Amino acid sequence: MALEKVIQDALTQFIQLHIPDADLSVMDEVILSYITSVLEELGSPDSSEENFDVEMFVEMMAAYVPGFAEISSVTICEMMFDLAARLVEARNKENVRPLTASPDHESFSKELASSREDKKSADPESNPVAGEGASAKVRLPPDY
Repeated sequence: MALEKVIQDALTQFIQLHIPDADLSVMDEVILSYITSVLEELGSPDSSEENFDVEMFVEMMAAYVPGFAEISSVTICEMMFDLAARLVEARNKENVRPLTASPDHESFSKELASSREDKKSADPESNPVAGEGASAKVRLPPDY
């Protein structure tokens, strides 16, 4: 089984277990690339549990899967570390190079946030304010 499929299946199963009515159709290449980069970093020999920013991971996932933030951070960490270990094992068996070119998940975080914003602004139903002509006025101090 391809490593990408292992990640997608494990994540789908985890989300369905904790958020049964979650819409998994939002799981696109960007979010899967982000998760893959995090897993690659967690599975690297010089990684430690302290290197995993679970709050940032939860924030990114919650942007795609409403309700993800309600899952216990401990449960999320356990799932991610278990999955990272499974991937290292599978990669060693298949003698496959890491899935991502760079374990730098910061760039994926930015791409993920940008992609999510693009989707929100492109879909008027997911962003009820878009198209309603909302405006803001800024008051400057009198000496301006």
